Amino acid sequence: MGQALAPMQDEVVIATKLFITKTGDDMTRNDLSRQIREHLEASLSRLGTDHVELYYQHRVNKDIPVEDVAACMGELIGEGKILGLGSIASY
Repeated sequence: MGQALAPMQDEVVIATKLFITKTGDDMTRNDLSRQIREHLEASLSRLGTDHVELYYQHRVNKDIPVEDVAACMGELIGEGKILGLGSIASY
């Protein structure tokens, strides 16, 4: 997909999503941040780009503090890896 989008990268909005798979009482904020970053880096590699315009958290997990997710997403925005974020809630 990255190769197909390369010629028109300035004309399209590239978005990808994250599903946080690891949860539990022993999961630290650093574990969460590492998981989010690993998912993003894998997506960026598959897309052949160094950033995405939108990064969605798919299916919000109520056991994970939203502040912890937001802190990591804020860091990724500051690094230029993502330009915006969103959340997809499934109930």
